[in-house]
Amino acid sequence: MRPALGLLVCLLVSSLAFAVQPAISPEIVSVALRGRLTLSDVAAPAVVMAGDRQGVAIAWTMQGARRTDMVYVARLNRAGNIIGAVIEMPTTAANGDVNATNPSIAVSPTGSGFTVAWTEIYVAQQSRGGRVMYCQLDASLKPSAPRALTLISHKAPAIVRSGKATWIATGNSVWPIREDGAVTQPLDAGTPVSDMVANADFPRLVSAQRFTTGFTCLSQPGCRAFGWPWNGVCYEQCRIYNYSLALEFVSLYAKSTRTTFPFDTMAQ
Repeated sequence: MRPALGLLVCLLVSSLAFAVQPAISPEIVSVALRGRLTLSDVAAPAVVMAGDRQGVAIAWTMQGARRTDMVYVARLNRAGNIIGAVIEMPTTAANGDVNATNPSIAVSPTGSGFTVAWTEIYVAQQSRGGRVMYCQLDASLKPSAPRALTLISHKAPAIVRSGKATWIATGNSVWPIREDGAVTQPLDAGTPVSDMVANADFPRLVSAQRFTTGFTCLSQPGCRAFGWPWNGVCYEQCRIYNYSLALEFVSLYAKSTRTTFPFDTMAQ
C-alpha cells in the first residue's frame, strides 16, 4: 500500500507542476536596432505597448523598405503573436530620408484606438537632434496624417500617456492633445520629464536627472599640468567623475517633491 501511495503522490505533484507551467508563444523577432540611430544617452525599450477594448497593440522601430528606420504598430493575440497587418507609421518627409525611432503609444481616452508619438531625425542631420511626431490610430490601427509637435534634442524622446485626456511630454514641456488630434499650448513641467501618468485632470510627472558632483584625478604621470597658466589642472582623460541621481515627482499645479541619491545610476 505504501509504495502505491507514494507513486500516487508523485503523479499528483508531477501533474500540478505541469499544470502551472507558463505557456510560451513562439518568439517574435524584428530586425536588430542599429546603435547609430538610437538617441544618445536615452534608455528606451525596444517595444512599447498599450491596450484598448479590442486588445493589445505594440509599437517598435525597424528598417523599412527605403533602408531607413521606421515606426511600426501591430496587434497581439493572447498568445503574444502578431495578428492582422503590421502598419508603418507615415512620415512628413516627401523623400523618406528620415529615421523614425523611440516610439511611445497610449490608448485613446475613448477606449478604442491609440495615439503614437515618436522622434523623426533627418539622415543628413542626425547630430542636430530631431522633432517629435505623432498621429492617432483608429481601432483597426489606421493612422491619421502625422503631425509635427516640436523640435527636440537627442536627450528628450517623446512620451505619450492617456487617461481623462491624452498628453505628450518631451523635455520640460507637456502638450495636451484634443480629441480631433490638435494640440493646445504646452504646459511647463519645470523639470525634464522621464515618465508620467495621466489619469487625473493634469499629468503627474517623474523626472530622473543624473548629474556630476565633482571628480577625482588619476595619480598617473602626465595627468596633471603644472606651471603657468595651468596651476595643477587635471587633464580631462584622467578625471573620474562622481555622479548623483535626482528623482523628482511633480503633480502639475499641486506639488513637487525632490530626492537626491548619492550614487551613480542610469536607471530612469
